[in-house]
Amino acid sequence: MKNIKKILIVLVAFAGFACEDSVLDTYIKTRQDLDDVLYNGSAGIIGNGVAAYAYLRDWTDLGSNAMLASACDEADFAVRGATVQQFNTGGWNKFNNPDEVMALYYRGIVQTFNFLENSKNYEKLIAIDTLTVQSKRTYIKDCDDIFRLRAENRFLRAYFYFELVKRYGGVPILDRVLPIDATNLPPRNSTEECFAYIISELDAAYPDLADSWFGYDIPAVNPTIGSGKGGVTPAETSRLGRAEKVAAKALKLRVLLYAASPLFNPTNNISKWDAAAAAGHDFLIDATLEPWRYLWTSYQGLFYQTDTKLLTSQAGSKSGIIFSKPAPNYKTNTFEKWNYPIGIPGGGTAITAPSQNLVDAYEMKTSGLLPYNADGTVNTTSGYNVDAPYDNRDPRLKLTIGVNGDIYGKAVGGVDRKIQCYVGGADAIGVKLGATTTGYHLKKMMATNFDISAATTAVRSLVLMRYAEVLLNYAEAMNEAYGPTAKPTINSNPTKYSAVEAVNLVRARTGVAMPAIAFTVSQAEMRTRIQNERRVEMAFEEQRFFDVRRWKIAEITENVPLMGMLATPTDATNTAFTYTKFKVEDRVFDKNKMYLYPIPESQISINGWIQNEGW
Repeated sequence: MKNIKKILIVLVAFAGFACEDSVLDTYIKTRQDLDDVLYNGSAGIIGNGVAAYAYLRDWTDLGSNAMLASACDEADFAVRGATVQQFNTGGWNKFNNPDEVMALYYRGIVQTFNFLENSKNYEKLIAIDTLTVQSKRTYIKDCDDIFRLRAENRFLRAYFYFELVKRYGGVPILDRVLPIDATNLPPRNSTEECFAYIISELDAAYPDLADSWFGYDIPAVNPTIGSGKGGVTPAETSRLGRAEKVAAKALKLRVLLYAASPLFNPTNNISKWDAAAAAGHDFLIDATLEPWRYLWTSYQGLFYQTDTKLLTSQAGSKSGIIFSKPAPNYKTNTFEKWNYPIGIPGGGTAITAPSQNLVDAYEMKTSGLLPYNADGTVNTTSGYNVDAPYDNRDPRLKLTIGVNGDIYGKAVGGVDRKIQCYVGGADAIGVKLGATTTGYHLKKMMATNFDISAATTAVRSLVLMRYAEVLLNYAEAMNEAYGPTAKPTINSNPTKYSAVEAVNLVRARTGVAMPAIAFTVSQAEMRTRIQNERRVEMAFEEQRFFDVRRWKIAEITENVPLMGMLATPTDATNTAFTYTKFKVEDRVFDKNKMYLYPIPESQISINGWIQNEGW
């Protein structure tokens, strides 16, 4: 127990460059010893077991409620001077990083060590009188919960390490309690070692994770630990949102995909793509995961529901959600107030404004072609109309982005309201502080039918993993390992889908129904199609920012101006417009250093770590 206290003391010092109040608060919460935990009996241990979930990061944690979408070509952030803009100007460095998360995730890792150390002998620690049926069931139920939480903490530890590695590269692996005489953290492990460790943690966690939390606590005559049948009441749903086996398999695929990508696989070792493809293949043929292999028919509704349970992984819901985190204030209209058009009273207080760069990535509905050629000229064979730029487009465009003239929100009194971002409109670009800077508004994850002057609230969660991503991850790995149409035998089982078939599943689902990618596509063409499909399908889900880095294309995508669209009325009724692209701002990406984050200078000084190249 002294050892676990020692690691906590060391890591609190490690976290010292973060906000002082936050560090002190976290220190108090994570330094519980065995006596602290047992003070509240089984409830104390279980509470300590779920504590690590608090370190799952929110998408609006970059200050001023900004998202990483505004630090890549997805969007701009209307609050000038917000820290997220440092990514775009090149002003971030080893002393000042808007997305500095090293302390946060190491505190989460420490919390997993704390719980696993304190719960080793949980069956004896919470032993109670089990002479009656009721007391026996309560004891088994509590033991079962701790048994599962031990696996969940290993899953979360893997998740936290992955979040660190994809930002910084290799980091120190704390795979044991540090010795009592430790004065600083161990050296950085290599990226290869980190990926291997993350996979080993996921493999170790998998057998003891719950198959499904939905209806888990079923009463039984002779309940046993790990059976999920120690319940006092049937069909309990209180654990929805906690990790299950499906989350471990989905995360394993994501991790292996990153490990195979150009940023971390510069020699293009095909065996790494093979490993990722095999992980995706395993997910797709595992019969126990069938309840999650669904593509939700309402693309916009996937992130905004009236039923809170549908925002979590729930076997049988057919939502395709694999792992999620309920958003802070998930039953308020705060997110809407941040992002609603400025002309609505109370709207536009911290707006994330989608870019024209992203809008141009949405294909034409009938042809399946992009509206613009690579040289920026209009693709005349696509069916694109410059005078009606949002007509006949991929349906995901208007389910993700609010454009001029869209019904979006309500005026005071509950009357439907159109976005008025045209020149002279109430929501016009630059009309006042908090107005859109691009001519667009965020729709994804928003309730778009609110009168935010009233007490209307939304229900949402941060969807961290879902089935559409699994299909796209698998398709990318298959294309790189075997080509776009091959369906080889993997681990003695025929593959379920080729790369083309997997992507076409995403494109063909109800509510989207985009034309299929032809089977004549080449591997290079398929690579481009997959990258664009991820861009539109996963927009604003913290994928694009890291995708362009792992693909090593950020030096192209992040070094071009961020663009917007100006709508100018051509009649007195403001119903007809001309549309003109314009430059919102230039952006900066230095390929010599910005593919990875710098290690905070304070940690270089304390631990003597080697800094990432270029910083």
